[in-house]
Amino acid sequence: MLGLAQKKFMEQGGTLVPTSSRYVPHHPWPLIERMLANRQISYVDYALAEFLLRQHPEAQQDVAAFICHLSLASRQGHLCILVDDHCVLPDPRETWTEQGYGEETVPISDADVAELRALILSGAKKIPSKLVSEASLDTVTPICHRDNIFYFQRSWHYETLFLTHVTRIKNSKPAVAIDTEQLQTQLQEIPELQPEQRLGILKACESSLTMICGGPGTGKTYTAGQLIRVLLSSILPTKLARYEIALAAPTGKAAANLEQSLRRAFSGAAHQTEIKAKTLHALLGLRGAGFSKQFEKQFLSADLIVVDESSMIDVRVMAHLMESVKPGARLILLGDPHQLPPVSAGMLFADMVHLFPQHLVELKTCLRAELKGIVELAGKVNKGESQSVLNMLMDGSPGIGRVAQQPQLTTQKQQQLLIEQVLPHFDIPEEDPARILKAFNRFRLLSPMRKGPFGVDALNQQILHKQLQKAQNTVVLPIMLVSNDYRLELFNGEVGVLVRHLQRGKLSDVQTGDYALFIDRENADKMRKLPALLLPKYEYAYCLSVHKSQGSEFDHVLLLMPEGSELFGREVLYTAITRAKKQLDIWGSDSVLEKTMQRRAERLSGLRSF
Repeated sequence: MLGLAQKKFMEQGGTLVPTSSRYVPHHPWPLIERMLANRQISYVDYALAEFLLRQHPEAQQDVAAFICHLSLASRQGHLCILVDDHCVLPDPRETWTEQGYGEETVPISDADVAELRALILSGAKKIPSKLVSEASLDTVTPICHRDNIFYFQRSWHYETLFLTHVTRIKNSKPAVAIDTEQLQTQLQEIPELQPEQRLGILKACESSLTMICGGPGTGKTYTAGQLIRVLLSSILPTKLARYEIALAAPTGKAAANLEQSLRRAFSGAAHQTEIKAKTLHALLGLRGAGFSKQFEKQFLSADLIVVDESSMIDVRVMAHLMESVKPGARLILLGDPHQLPPVSAGMLFADMVHLFPQHLVELKTCLRAELKGIVELAGKVNKGESQSVLNMLMDGSPGIGRVAQQPQLTTQKQQQLLIEQVLPHFDIPEEDPARILKAFNRFRLLSPMRKGPFGVDALNQQILHKQLQKAQNTVVLPIMLVSNDYRLELFNGEVGVLVRHLQRGKLSDVQTGDYALFIDRENADKMRKLPALLLPKYEYAYCLSVHKSQGSEFDHVLLLMPEGSELFGREVLYTAITRAKKQLDIWGSDSVLEKTMQRRAERLSGLRSF
């Protein structure tokens, strides 16, 4: 007889694959079945437990609960779980009511949490020996453990690969020496450098591993540009001719921003060098879930590697990055550890900040006057000072505002009022192309949610519908690319506008004459005009998810914080706030903001334990 989970799977068109000539009977897992029905767990996690336990009919519900918890935690970005005699981390109450299962999700009861925790504690001691083993380089079982810390084998592999090579890098010395007297002379010739920026440059010249951290406006990329200038001027001429530099970032948009920033820093430099940044995937030769044979066998040839937006790098890419750094090379990681963690697993940049303080330089001085109030607000969010944050929003500090939510209205009416409020920001006629781009980059709507009435998908569709109702012959649409086209130098995360011609007042297929506009990578004052037919995959961008907004900045940001946003923790609020350059407005209740600031988006790893 099929269980509830299998029935759901079959209803969605799935096929049950038996492991032998006859189907293995369903395991009796009453609590897990009920939690699946309440949408407190995904079928993905349930199906994994069933798959792993098909050959182990003796396994009871406690082992299934353990596997489901490990699977849930892994999909939520944790590299491992901790299970000892009295504690389960991450907390099942939070993990088993994951955001995204829809409005039918039922809150988990205290009784179910207690029973679930007891099952996980018991199941950790009863995992069949063919499924779990002591973690080592030779681990082949799907689950492995070090004492009371449990991993999926893949997560253990990448964490170990990362730790092995980051230790190698930080304990090595740069192979290419510098002239220290020349270095000091060069630094004295840049009087505008802040003391912490000078310290960052000195550390990076002396060490093989340096992390330069800071919030918006603290000059991370400016410091990196001056570092490269000073370093090249201080290298012996015999070494300079063959000295290679690699610049990279997790996304094409971030790579383009890094390239532009460093090109400005090199303006007028005595030693000119080609400034060309790549995505980390392109630099490392990564393709999808695997990697190229060339990557497996070779170190990168670069003597200096500068990586921006390091907080966005997941465990797999970070492990391969560390593995690729040749002995004696310098690695500079730029980033803000307080931003949202990567979409995929791990938050290794934040782990490194805690693990290796001797290799860290923190830039604390905001160098842009227009950002002072916004940076102050972000700092209070980062510290969890919820009352101070609410006071700043209530007092109407310069550049900071609050949009009334009107909770007495229906959800649909609130959505309509919100859309009417933001529509004028997108009502831009097809005039001078440069004006179109600048106008769209002045304002952006952000939301932590993809689904729901105040999520990215619904708002983009509703605003698009309103735009089309008012349009006549053409319509100007903001877009974000979601894939790369290296031939056209168009990259995932890049924001532009699309000018479309309408057919009888409606959007039809893209046609000749439709075109897109993007900021030119080599000159931010210019724009690129491309036929729409050539564009890689894109999505509309009236509203962006906070995750996808990382690496971008807008003059004016309206941040939506609907119910459910608190599950992302204070990092989502901090990240969204720091996207605004001049004006920030927040739409959301006090209770949601307070709950958001009470929670951190921390992810478990074994790094700090070992």
